[in-house]
Amino acid sequence: AKAQTVQVHNRPTLDQKTGESYLALRRWADAEKAFTRSLETNPIGRDPHLGLARCYLGQRRPGKALKAATAAVGLVYASPAGHFLCGRALQALRRRDEAIAAYQTAVAQNPVYPEAHLRLSTLFARAGDPVRAEQHRQYAEASSQRIEAVRHGSAIPQDVDLDLDVDLTRETGVGEWMRSS
Repeated sequence: AKAQTVQVHNRPTLDQKTGESYLALRRWADAEKAFTRSLETNPIGRDPHLGLARCYLGQRRPGKALKAATAAVGLVYASPAGHFLCGRALQALRRRDEAIAAYQTAVAQNPVYPEAHLRLSTLFARAGDPVRAEQHRQYAEASSQRIEAVRHGSAIPQDVDLDLDVDLTRETGVGEWMRSS
């Protein structure tokens, strides 16, 4: 209750953190209210839009999720999470090719994005492209291993020094992916 009386300039941050807490608890409606309050005081904030997209996906409202994620990407294009959430919404709307393009943009901006690689793997497998499906499955596995290494304080090897890892930077251009589709 004390947090609700915070100064106006800190209000968007408080509402954002409150929304994220509600997301973690899967309290979608409460999270939606918090992110909406955050947008009221900070209408050009990317993060409240991303939070709303997550709320709407949790509520199985992919159309609204797509609008929120698109608004976030419109504010800050270099947002792998924004493109990933666009992909999730598009996938839920059964717009496969657009979902693939959104996920590809996410991994082009951040090659170490296991969830995006897994979704690409699934979509390529369903599209009858087992080679690309396996490639993204390997990227997802390598990404997860790198994230775990960082969490445990291990040094991240350079791609050229890897024996068992895949080169996550090898295929990062969206144009290259689109040409090979």
